[in-house]
Amino acid sequence: MLQFRANVLWKIRNFFIEKGFLELDTPALSRTLIPETCLEVFKTEYIKPWSEEKIPLYLVPSPELYIKKIISRHKKDVFQLSKCYRNIESVGNIHSPEFTMLEYYKMNVSYRETAELTEELFSYLLPPKKDSGDEFDFLRPPFLKLKMNDAFYKFAGFKLSDCPKSHDLAKQAKKLGLEESKDLQIWFMNRVAEILKKYGKTAVAWDDCMGDALDKSIECQLWRPNAIGKVRKLATERNVIISPTTYFYFDNKYSFVSLRKVYKFNRVKVGFTKPEQKSTGIECELWTEWIDSKEALDFAVFPRTIAFAEVAWTKLENRRYKDFLKRLEWFKVYMKKKNINYSRVYNNQINLDTKCVYHLGSDGKEYAKSEKLKNAE
Repeated sequence: MLQFRANVLWKIRNFFIEKGFLELDTPALSRTLIPETCLEVFKTEYIKPWSEEKIPLYLVPSPELYIKKIISRHKKDVFQLSKCYRNIESVGNIHSPEFTMLEYYKMNVSYRETAELTEELFSYLLPPKKDSGDEFDFLRPPFLKLKMNDAFYKFAGFKLSDCPKSHDLAKQAKKLGLEESKDLQIWFMNRVAEILKKYGKTAVAWDDCMGDALDKSIECQLWRPNAIGKVRKLATERNVIISPTTYFYFDNKYSFVSLRKVYKFNRVKVGFTKPEQKSTGIECELWTEWIDSKEALDFAVFPRTIAFAEVAWTKLENRRYKDFLKRLEWFKVYMKKKNINYSRVYNNQINLDTKCVYHLGSDGKEYAKSEKLKNAE
């Protein structure tokens, strides 16, 4: 993966340099930013040496602020591969608070020519097209280009130019059965599911997105305890992924989701009582807003995922919690050898603080007690 990334970055640079673009390297810190309400930023400060003065600074969410100042003065085609920073971002395969952005500007051309340059870049980066089973087919030019009017007509059946007032749009929405925001959500999900089907993929929606008009191919992700009654009915008509917060959300404290509770999970408790009910399987979650280190991550995950794994592949009647605890002793030896900071506090050793069910990473009381037990071993 590192070699692949290096090759892509090299090819991007080569593409633009061959076309006479100037590569820039603008600052990552700025005193001011372009106001964008959809973005949250990282704030820091510069402390002047030998003084009390502190100057507020921000990590740039994009290099746009500096690049536009440069091109306005020098009128030069430019590009930059820049580290960018955006706060309150999820962390995963496609999201990160720190990421690399390509930004480029070409002088004296229209947006159409810029789009053509982007298509040329994609063609340059992608491997040769295969005769069959081309995994990059959805990325290959030409890209779909539509005027706003054409897009509305193609996907919604009317032209935007025919709706100059908001009440005109409301009438069209009503014709589409979109009288409420929830109707719009379902319409959008159905469109997404239709597109994903073309690529052999299945859409999944949280249980609070469900509705009678939702495409039956869309799987339901059960997460809310108060949705069990609703999902009990839904499970007869669509697949359900079982992932209730009260059993399988591992960002919760052990006093709220204990190891024993995970292992004792029973599908009946979340409404699965009939053989005709459909389930893809079970899933555990770990949201990382409060996870501040690898050690805190290990603490939240282990040993609960070990119990979860047995729940996933073992029938309820074949599970014995006492037997599991005996097997867990071997896993503890293995985790110590692998330097995994598993929780030593996992069965209600601390009373639940009703004000917060999250274990709060390295600052949590359960984490602190686990560290004491670990040091005493």
